[in-house]
Amino acid sequence: MNTNNWKLDLFSALDSAHSVKTVMDVSLDAVRPFGFDFCGWRTNTQPAKNNNSNGVVAFNAIEDKALEKIANGDCDYAPVPRHCAISQAPISWRGTTDEDLFFQAPEVLEEYYGTGHHSGWAISTSAHDGQKGIFFVESRSILSPDEMWHAEQHMQWVSAAAYIRMDELKKSSLDHYISPDEIALLRKLYWHNASIKNVMADSSINAIKLFSMLDDLRKKFGCDSVHALVVHALFLGLID
Repeated sequence: MNTNNWKLDLFSALDSAHSVKTVMDVSLDAVRPFGFDFCGWRTNTQPAKNNNSNGVVAFNAIEDKALEKIANGDCDYAPVPRHCAISQAPISWRGTTDEDLFFQAPEVLEEYYGTGHHSGWAISTSAHDGQKGIFFVESRSILSPDEMWHAEQHMQWVSAAAYIRMDELKKSSLDHYISPDEIALLRKLYWHNASIKNVMADSSINAIKLFSMLDDLRKKFGCDSVHALVVHALFLGLID
């Protein structure tokens, strides 16, 4: 990324992003020069009554065990999500054991640091429809105070640009007509944790029609997997 015009490069790349996953990939490219190795966004939704999921919707540029824990809701009561639930101010941490954030939940953060995630920055987000979320970046390294201070001067720019694009994608995705049958299929996929086999066993739909509907939905949402379809449907509010 051009170091002199990285903000313009960011906007240009975001304009070409046509899925939330791509937005995260572009955002990660923008924050790497500041020492960050991970970039993601997550929110909470009301889970289905007969679904074992906790209802967290998460998009990450890179998936690993630590970010799987976030998506599974295992970190909901950690200091950063708690802060973002009540404050619009950003929060940062260096990934050390001698800072205030660590003292709030030492066992939780010690385990998290053990996954290779240390320094980070996060901020709460709010969409046009009121959906709340958290945009965050994290590093495999412990950033120095000066490095973190320098990064903090730019992270709000990245998070705002990324979330504006996510909100635009949400609005444009809803411009596509989603039929009642497609919504019903998305709900079943959610209830069965994206298992096509279980959906087929729980419905009268034949395999040819099911896969045809899945192909159409992938094109509408710009998704390359069934799991991504379900996550996007949750993000768009199509599943309640």
